[in-house]
Amino acid sequence: MKKSSFNRKIIVFFIIGVFIFGILIMNRDSIAFKGFNKLSPPPLVAHAGGAIYGFKLTNSLEALEESYSNGFQLIEMDFEWTSDGEVVAIHDWDPMVERLFMTEERVLSLEEFKNSPVFMDLTLLEFSEIVEWLENKGDVYLVTDTKGDNKKLLKYIYENHKKIQTQIIPQVYSFEEYELARDMGFDNIILTLYRSKYTDEEIIEFAKNNKIFAITMPKDRGYSSLPMKLKEIDVFTYVHTINELYVFEELYENGVSGIYTDYFHADKWIIE
Repeated sequence: MKKSSFNRKIIVFFIIGVFIFGILIMNRDSIAFKGFNKLSPPPLVAHAGGAIYGFKLTNSLEALEESYSNGFQLIEMDFEWTSDGEVVAIHDWDPMVERLFMTEERVLSLEEFKNSPVFMDLTLLEFSEIVEWLENKGDVYLVTDTKGDNKKLLKYIYENHKKIQTQIIPQVYSFEEYELARDMGFDNIILTLYRSKYTDEEIIEFAKNNKIFAITMPKDRGYSSLPMKLKEIDVFTYVHTINELYVFEELYENGVSGIYTDYFHADKWIIE
């Protein structure tokens, strides 16, 4: 092989390498989003989609859009199963059916859920529509909550919406559910304590031995010694649901890192 030909090949390989490196740099945000870099928990999570028109717990499209425009990176939503086996965003069937649909409390079918008159003409969503919304936004994460069968919900997401799984942060209610979510490949998982009776020692031991995005707890436990214990081992903690600034300030002094909120705006939130 002639030396000049060999040199030309070296130059070509160099140019190709520079080109590929440039593409990787230009797409670093996209790569990070897909799980190569760890997501850091923000201080605020929009609760139940966030408030809209002064009303909370609607889990509506309008609430989602309002929370997104207010700078939220994490939006928590509630999910239930319709009478015909579909997943929809609603805080609960009782009393939300009465509040949203102004009718008797019962489990609705998907057709009833989507086509019945709704309070303030809000747009209520089935899970697939939220997936489409997440895909279109790209820079926001969904935190799941359910009063029903959480294992069933996790399995539903895993089997039907893998393409959007990196944008979903499941809340789990037990150590067992954490293992299930981890084995399904969820990158970030929140352990929420409102259904459990774990001791502080059990929670601390679990947090030391497992990769956890955050631990969420009710307000009364936020005032206990647990948040400071978790802070000492660098575990991020949330308390739900907080809409008074003085309460957040007290919780923050007690070691709590962030809150779920209906009304605060993430893009105007400052922590000293």
